[in-house]
Amino acid sequence: MGNRISNKRVNDQSIKMSNGLTAVIMDVICLAGSGLAETEHEKDLMIWFAQKDQDIFGIGIVGFDVSDMGWKKEIFEAQKSFILEVIDSAAQKTGWEKLNYSPKEDRVLPVLKELREMIMAFSETHAENAVPLKIYPFEEKIMKYDRCEKHRVYLHTLGCIVCNNAALG
Repeated sequence: MGNRISNKRVNDQSIKMSNGLTAVIMDVICLAGSGLAETEHEKDLMIWFAQKDQDIFGIGIVGFDVSDMGWKKEIFEAQKSFILEVIDSAAQKTGWEKLNYSPKEDRVLPVLKELREMIMAFSETHAENAVPLKIYPFEEKIMKYDRCEKHRVYLHTLGCIVCNNAALG
């Protein structure tokens, strides 16, 4: 079992990843993006990525299609620019020093490169009729836009994706 990131509205391209590689990719995206997010949508997108926490939500079920990223026509270019900046920052190893493991660059960087290519190919036309981001409701102990004290990533309803992954390591 594993996960897949697809780009069905553009082509049949998809990134197939093991569950372990998926966990690393989500960690590095959350570490890089949480420091960059400023707008509500950017913060929500980082929470959405944090929800790809297999250790909480289940292994092999956190794949997604690029069209699922909550695209909005009126801010499409800003959204695209932001996610590209996040991917580039993750590829530059932003925040990797906070991990309790060393990501294998030869596995992580090609996935980030391929994801970047998928985002570049995704156009405003492909974003038409996009679904809004699905953010699970927060409980009283964790408020929306709370960040992990240790990793500084946005929390999902059940905690920090990086802490949860570290607990398994």
